[in-house]
Amino acid sequence: MSPAVRIDPETGLKVFNTRAAKASEKITGKGYSVVTDQKLIELPKMPAGATFNAEEQAKYRAFKEARRGAADYMAMEGEFKKYLDDVYSEPPIPREAL
Repeated sequence: MSPAVRIDPETGLKVFNTRAAKASEKITGKGYSVVTDQKLIELPKMPAGATFNAEEQAKYRAFKEARRGAADYMAMEGEFKKYLDDVYSEPPIPREAL
């Protein structure tokens, strides 16, 4: 059994062979432990007929690009509407159109 944390002799970097344990009702932990469950180590088998060719990759990139940053924004309505008001500035001065 390999240790939970070791140093790679070639790169000098730490290699972690760990997985956090599930929390109990009292949220007790046991620290790091070696991962032995094969489901957590191996990737699932690819479904029959599934492809990830250039066309699929382009569709995936377009999908990701369309969603990029979407989670970083929230609508300024309801309880957040107050943040649209600039409390440090005076109201705009009315002027004639140019």
